[in-house]
Amino acid sequence: MSECSNIDFFNRLCVILFDRLYAEFPKKSDISVDELLDAALKQHDTTDSRYLLELVSDAVSFLVDEDFITIGQHQLMSGKEIGQARLTMKGLSILGCPVSLEPKAPTLIDSIKTIVESGAKDAGGMATSKLITTIFGMATGIPSALLSLS
Repeated sequence: MSECSNIDFFNRLCVILFDRLYAEFPKKSDISVDELLDAALKQHDTTDSRYLLELVSDAVSFLVDEDFITIGQHQLMSGKEIGQARLTMKGLSILGCPVSLEPKAPTLIDSIKTIVESGAKDAGGMATSKLITTIFGMATGIPSALLSLS
């Protein structure tokens, strides 16, 4: 995966998952792993599909462990989909928060939608990284002044 590091891939994957699950909320969604990979990778520059599946599985596992999403009994059903995924209350609440205290500031999900609409695989790494850092920082109680997106 020379085109993007694991953390870049993770950040892109989070943006795509959060966008999809927010749009589907409160419904549970079955999400195609192939669609996630197509959206998250600039190009499939590795032939090791097992490695890519492991990265997706580990990323989803992290989001479940940190209580951002829930999934069904089988996380990756035969490596083809993430079954019965849905945002948790924590995930939904954080994504609905404004990115700043300015009046009419966009929410985190608005920023995510902007990135996804521009093509997540082509999104600037710094903007995506700052956005995911802000989301996780809010979840851990890091003061918002340290998480500024500007």
